[in-house]
This record gives sequence, structure tokens and C-alpha cells, in this order.
Amino acid sequence: MKAIFVAALKNSSASGRQRLWALKACGVEVITIDKNSFEKPWLQLKIANLFKLSFLKLNNKLSKAIIKEIIINKPDLLWLEWPQEFTASNILAFKAACKDMRLVSFQDDNPWGDRFKDFWMWKYYLKITPYFDVHLVKRESDISNLKRYSKAPCYLWEGGIYSPLFRKPPHNIIIKYPIIFVGTCLDDRAKLIGYLLDNGVPIHVFGNKWHERTNLPKLYPNQFHAAVEGQSYVDVIWEATMCLGLVSHTNRDEWTMRSYEVPGCGKPLIAEKTPFHTSLFKDNSLLLFSSQEDCLEKINHFLDNQYDACKLGSLLHQSFLNDKRTLDHCMKVFLETKLSF
Repeated sequence: MKAIFVAALKNSSASGRQRLWALKACGVEVITIDKNSFEKPWLQLKIANLFKLSFLKLNNKLSKAIIKEIIINKPDLLWLEWPQEFTASNILAFKAACKDMRLVSFQDDNPWGDRFKDFWMWKYYLKITPYFDVHLVKRESDISNLKRYSKAPCYLWEGGIYSPLFRKPPHNIIIKYPIIFVGTCLDDRAKLIGYLLDNGVPIHVFGNKWHERTNLPKLYPNQFHAAVEGQSYVDVIWEATMCLGLVSHTNRDEWTMRSYEVPGCGKPLIAEKTPFHTSLFKDNSLLLFSSQEDCLEKINHFLDNQYDACKLGSLLHQSFLNDKRTLDHCMKVFLETKLSF
């Protein structure tokens, strides 16, 4: 099978780069197009976001580059990640350039979530949904919502460990952080982080927007750090006893990339209790919390029993491998089940 894969690939730990690897690991010959190479000028994007002008996000240069590669390579599959930059005419041109090619839309954000001020971004995505052959989505609710726009089949993407990057740490790793959280300041995360810090939890936070959206970095300056990517992100997980895992409530998420990345590194994830996490972590209910008080209690338990935390992290890592919770296996199942229609 030959595929053209279109995604933002600048960040070495980006989810798109992980799925690109998984396609290749399944034996697919892949031609890549990095959306970051076709980014609009900074001022144009700022105006688009300020005035909510979705047409300014359309990208004809990217569309032309895709058509060129389709004509040259005649792929079996065109995989588009978060396809917000295209009109119906663009998608029809892709299909006309290779009539036997299947079109895949990967989209794990939520146009139907609670981020109402961002709905404008999805205007053209919703217009092009009928032209895809399959939609990869993150939530059951995405499937019912998409049925209002498209008759194409949907596939519930569950993700998995990206093993080239997320693996158990070297034996000589030095633990620097009792507990960490890696993520952007959004939703009600500042409230929980503030509660934990006020109650003496020595949590270290790595991520964006914390200085802009909360005064916590002023109150606890030693606990907040810049965002980390790639191997630096892995190093931070390795250097922690445990990690805190928070989903996006406004996106109505039940899991995040951290749900796999942290166990992939052999570390325990103290995660919000959701139906998906309950299924994913199975017998490790000690890791799941349903309130800020419950979260504090579970963190303190493992802070007082760090050997148990270390052991649980290793057991969790092995259980994920035993259950084939890896990204290449997830991709293999998708290719075998949804591309045979």
C-alpha cells in the first residue's frame, strides 16, 4: 500500500509524527507532506483568530502540493490530519487526480465540544466531511455528530504507546520530581493544581499559558517550567516518580496522549476517572480519581509509598504491552478492518 500523509510534523513528539511512524511500521510506503512547511504568515493567522475568519485558514499552496504528489505517486490512500484548510473543490480535485485513492480524515479534536468560541475554525471541515471515505475520531459522540454531515463510515481511534520515544528509563536515571504535570493551562486545571500546591503536594508543572492565565507561578515560582517536547519531554517523565493526567473537559475527552505516553515510560499516571480510563487501567483503580480530594489522597499515598509507585509503573507498562496497547498495533487493526470496505 502507498499513502500520502499530510500532518503537522515539526515537533518530534507530535501526535501526527507518531501516526506517521505507525503507518510505516505496518509496511505502508508513505510520502509525507508537513503542514508546518505551508504555514500562513503570522499576521494573517492572528487576524483570522482575532476576527474568526475561517477563510483565512484555507491553504491553496498546501492543496497544490498535495495534488502534485497525488499525480506523481498515484497513492492508495490520502491521509489528512485535522483538515480545516480545504474547500470542497480542493477535496474533489484530490479525488479526481487519482480515482481509486481512498481519503481518510483524522480528527481527534471536538467541533461539538464546549469550546464555543473556536467553532468558527471548523466551518470548512464540516463542509468537506461528506467527501471522505472514512473518518477517524476519538469519541462515540463524534460518530453520532458526524452522521449529520457525512454518510462515510467512522472508526473510533484508541491510540497506543509510541515505542520509538516512550520507553522505560535507563537504570541510572536520577529522580528529580516527586510528581509532574505536563500540559497547557486550560479548563479548570489551575484550580486542581492550585489545590494540590496549597495542600503541600510538590508537583512540578511543564506547559504553556500558566503565567498568562493564573497567578500560581508567582505564588509557587519553583514549581512551574517551560513546555517540553520530544526527548526532553520523555526525560521529564523519566525523572519523575509519578505523573498527573488530566483530560480536557471542554473537549469532552475521556483520554489523552498522556494516557499512553506515561505508562509507555514505565511510570504511574494518576488520572481522572473516565469510562475509557476505567477500561484502559483495568485492575489499577488506585490510579484513578474522581474529585480533587480523591486526587490529593491518591497522590499522597504514592508519595508515602514510592516503591509501590515504581512497581506499579512497571506493571502498568507490561500490561499495556501484553494487551497490545501500542500505536503500531492500533494502526494495523485500522488498516485491516476499515480499509477493506
